[in-house]
Amino acid sequence: MTERDPRIDEIHWYHSIDLGSGVTTTGEFDTEAALARLPFPSSLEGKRCLDVGTRDGFWAFTMEARGASEVIGIDVDHPTDLDTPWAPAAVRQAWANAEAGSEKRGFDLAKELRHSKVERVVTSVYDLDPEVIGTFDFAYIGTILLHLRDPIGALMALRRVVTGQLLVNDSITPDILMGTRAPAARLQSFTGPFWWIPNQAGLVRYVEAAGFRIVQGPVRYTLPIDPRQKPGGYGARGGLTRREWAHNRIRRGVAHAYLVVEPNPD
Repeated sequence: MTERDPRIDEIHWYHSIDLGSGVTTTGEFDTEAALARLPFPSSLEGKRCLDVGTRDGFWAFTMEARGASEVIGIDVDHPTDLDTPWAPAAVRQAWANAEAGSEKRGFDLAKELRHSKVERVVTSVYDLDPEVIGTFDFAYIGTILLHLRDPIGALMALRRVVTGQLLVNDSITPDILMGTRAPAARLQSFTGPFWWIPNQAGLVRYVEAAGFRIVQGPVRYTLPIDPRQKPGGYGARGGLTRREWAHNRIRRGVAHAYLVVEPNPD
């Protein structure tokens, strides 16, 4: 039996990632369950792919495993590159993560153990430029837009570099706004590392305003918490106490919706 690499337990993992040798990280969310729900291409053979907000790299590694010829995951490492101000506790957590280097350490270790060739590029989604980073046949952006002050601006930046399909997978508001047909979004920057959380119609409006047309969706589903997660895991990130964890619906998962889109012709 292969001895477990002790570095695995030194990292706070965001994704549940298969590292090989029978080891899967305990993430905040059950990404394998999410993958099974999403219309993620079964084959990306020969395609150049982009993972936006890669963090530990689960989606980027999945692209590679499904045959992509090249995969780039982008993220930022320093809190000054994030769209703060968020809630004070969220800002403190961002600085703590930066000081620990947890985001990059997780990606680098997963890349090493998976013998991966995925490239991690430090850049903001807003700064995507085809003359610098090239263009992509397929791109994925998941649970990122709610953290951005300008989610439509981020999608417009993606419109510059995506020539094929973009899979958008993001949180939607589970309250009364869900039922309205009118596009709406809730401003939630005082409760965590969040800005705008749209209803389903709002997410549709995001992508249309950014210059994309919808080819599949929207489809609503619940993104499940990693079942191995304990109170204080996701809760610590989201500011939930143990009592709040026990009673809050977050323990059952987070309301999401996905769309597959393509850029409108110029």
